[in-house]
Amino acid sequence: MQISVGPLTLKIKYTDVRNDTGSIVYQRPVPKTLRHRFTGKLIKHDLKTKDPLVAAKLVVALNKKYDALFAALENSSDMSPPAVRARAEHLLKTYGVAEGDTESAAADLLIAHFDSFLETYAAGDEETHRDAVPADFLPPVELEALNLMQGRKPAAVLSDALSLYLAEHDKRDDPKFAGYVRARFDELLTFKGDVPLAAFTKEDARSFVESLLTRSVKTTTVRRYVRALSAVFSYWQKERDANFRNPFATVRIRGEGKDAKRRTPFDGPTLQSLYAHCREADDPLRWIAALMIDTGARLAEVVGLALSDLCIDAETPHVIYQPHPWRPLDKSAESTRMVPLVGASLWAARRVIESAQPDQKFAFPRYTTPDQCKANTVSAALNKWMKLRDIDHVNHELRHAIADRLRNVGCPIEVRYAIEGHALGGVGAGYGFGHGLPIMREWLLKVALKD
Repeated sequence: MQISVGPLTLKIKYTDVRNDTGSIVYQRPVPKTLRHRFTGKLIKHDLKTKDPLVAAKLVVALNKKYDALFAALENSSDMSPPAVRARAEHLLKTYGVAEGDTESAAADLLIAHFDSFLETYAAGDEETHRDAVPADFLPPVELEALNLMQGRKPAAVLSDALSLYLAEHDKRDDPKFAGYVRARFDELLTFKGDVPLAAFTKEDARSFVESLLTRSVKTTTVRRYVRALSAVFSYWQKERDANFRNPFATVRIRGEGKDAKRRTPFDGPTLQSLYAHCREADDPLRWIAALMIDTGARLAEVVGLALSDLCIDAETPHVIYQPHPWRPLDKSAESTRMVPLVGASLWAARRVIESAQPDQKFAFPRYTTPDQCKANTVSAALNKWMKLRDIDHVNHELRHAIADRLRNVGCPIEVRYAIEGHALGGVGAGYGFGHGLPIMREWLLKVALKD
């Protein structure tokens, strides 16, 4: 942005003005070489001021901070503990020395290499030479190589916990899951570095959380970050070190929930209006929305349906929500379920079947392939479409709406949970198959939308 001071016009780099508040925002691109260490391409800070002169002073301070941060990350990117260890192992291999070997001729040659560092360090002073310990004179790679030669296992570092977690987790082959966990861990490593696990404390975890809040990350988002990181450390504790204390296990988040945007629930007229818009558009995107309206399914569950999951000719028309190679079910075992088709959802299912091409495999081939289900694309498109029609809701609120609607007509919780795919001490699962369909249909008809 530009400011005028008398006859001079100055440009403040990395700034823009928010359209809604007029507040000046600092937004600086992350260098391409470091983007894997951050969650986005831009670093943003609302400077909480409309005064360009005040903003200019804040920008100077922020530029100094990020200049130093970027330089440190660039310079140390190949000296993290895992990188040092890898280079130390390569050094041993170059000399032909095995780990734990200090007696072979090859080991003697490598020790002579280490001694050359000592000679340089001592510079001819006998007392310095006598009192020096390897940590005084060996660079990190050589010091790690010496530890390996002497049979000392390197201290576990933060990234070791991540590697173990992603190597053994049931969802390790799910790119979305692995990518999310890696992104959260990259933020932690950017904040603290790949330090030894034993050196990472609960205070460090608190400081990391506070740094997220300082960046104006919503507390609900911070809680998701904390859960992801806590799961990694909890697994390390369980599988590798029972004495390790999970630093994220009981971390509190300042002001948690107070920054949440309170939305009013879908009311009957708004739902009816949404259904009318769906029937008017009458295309795959709107069929997805309508399927959610009267089944309360998660968006990805609907987008990833196989055509054969829609059973409209059954005695009780229903949809089967079950895992597929292109779309696993992310939640509990109860997510695999059958749900009766009524109202808006029955209309949508019929339109999908009527419009299907010969040999069609997916209910929504525009958004589903053998490799993936493009639920995020659908979500963005639906939310934008609803907003343009003055429906101030997001598509996921349709799932909350079915819970409210069923609760308001006195639907038993075990039936409601079976419809929604929630666990309830094993009770709800029985309603999802065979004999439970008529029971669920009876309750869904009490709230189903009319044509």
